[in-house]
Amino acid sequence: MFFEESPSIYGPLSKKIVKRPLDDRDRQIIEQFVERMKQSQEPDGSWKQATTDTVRSLDLLRLLQIPKNETWVKKAMRWVLDQHNGPTAYRQGFFDLPESAAHLAGNMLPTGETTTSETSLRHVYGELALAALLRYGERAASQVQTALAAMRGLMLGRYAVKGFYCCGACTASVWHVYGAMPQASVPRVINEGLETLKSKRDEEGSWGSFPFYFTLLSLSRLPYAQARREIRYAQERLRRTQRADGGFGQSEREVKTYTVIAALSSL
Repeated sequence: MFFEESPSIYGPLSKKIVKRPLDDRDRQIIEQFVERMKQSQEPDGSWKQATTDTVRSLDLLRLLQIPKNETWVKKAMRWVLDQHNGPTAYRQGFFDLPESAAHLAGNMLPTGETTTSETSLRHVYGELALAALLRYGERAASQVQTALAAMRGLMLGRYAVKGFYCCGACTASVWHVYGAMPQASVPRVINEGLETLKSKRDEEGSWGSFPFYFTLLSLSRLPYAQARREIRYAQERLRRTQRADGGFGQSEREVKTYTVIAALSSL
């Protein structure tokens, strides 16, 4: 109901994720969206010469199943790879965010929620850049391997406690990386992190300081029973807060509603 009259790309994406057939209007929305993306891409392959915008764009293109061998997609991935170990990267080995402080100040998580600080945003998008490259099959690249080692060192180091690092947003961003390279058994960092998330429950469908929609999106990308358990727990809040038009949230409603659909479809 929510997406019936909306021209948002999240309408067709929602249909795709629940395996509903696309109609002519959906195909037109996708075609126009892809054309806008091509037209707005910078000559260097980025969007707005920003890791935040480029990573979000790559994630949408992957969800639309745009092949990685298309020239403009390869240029975008190369731009992200070139940001590895930049001068303002969160830590050694991470992907950098070269955008200005003013650009970062107006930026949010992919779900339209805020983070605790610019430092947190740099960490989150450093992890999301790594996850985007992994999902597009770039695991063999030396920059990706170095970033993976840096991420594992962080999560297994002395500042990470029971799979939790820094804040809810930072912790949930790591789950995107692990979700992009699923394993037969649950990695210890993920198992401990999801148990920590469970301990943060407020019994109203949320998890304290964890940003609700970003956490849902992160959980939806983990192929493990413990992640689905937490999505089921969140259903209480979803039932209580769904709006009359079927959507969710008060701002950035399209992406938040898509996030809910993606999470519930993983159950």
